Amino acid sequence: MKFTHEDLLKNGYKLVFEDHFDNGIDDKVWYKFDTHNERGHMDRAIWRNPENIYTRDSNLIIKGSIDDDPENGGKKYNCGRIQIKNFTYKYGYAEARAKIAVAGPGIWMGFWMCARERNINSEIDVAEMFGDDTRIASNIHGWWFDRNYGKQHRFNFLDGKNYPKVKELPNGERFSDKYHNFGYYWTPDFVEFLVDGESFCHIDIKNPMFFYQKFLVTTSIDLFFYCHL
Repeated sequence: MKFTHEDLLKNGYKLVFEDHFDNGIDDKVWYKFDTHNERGHMDRAIWRNPENIYTRDSNLIIKGSIDDDPENGGKKYNCGRIQIKNFTYKYGYAEARAKIAVAGPGIWMGFWMCARERNINSEIDVAEMFGDDTRIASNIHGWWFDRNYGKQHRFNFLDGKNYPKVKELPNGERFSDKYHNFGYYWTPDFVEFLVDGESFCHIDIKNPMFFYQKFLVTTSIDLFFYCHL
């Protein structure tokens, strides 16, 4: 049985935010990152360039490119990152409809959330793609730095193992072939990750302290939020 928006409305949920980008990108709603010369994979220079984020035919496009970078003696990897402003939620359903970029080295797509409180290093990865468009990965994890031992610690909620949950499409299909819906359903008792309305990962919440933080969205395409009021 597929999970639908109609099911949410019938069960007392209310649509509190959506954006289909029919009228471009609303700067009052979205923030485009503009960060220069961050160090990425293999110590390559990365520019999160706001010009790499635009709309076309009601589609939000986040573009990646490789450009000459004489000042740094090589190439600069340009990309885009967009974040919703001033919106947090606690319990509900979040969904992004997106078509992932064709696979290739260095391609890293993400639809994810983090705590509004910046001193809390926690993250919900609804969908990430690491250079392989046949699969997406989902995860709930956090980390902290132990000053006494000079070591960073991580914890993951998926299977008690230090890696994310992976979802592959049947029959060799790729997430870059067409649009798919990536969903995250959050209740006081459990969370679920979904692709096209079908759950592929269910997690009972055993440590509510982590989940009681309010979360904000950092990347999305065609975004929906439902909350139970």
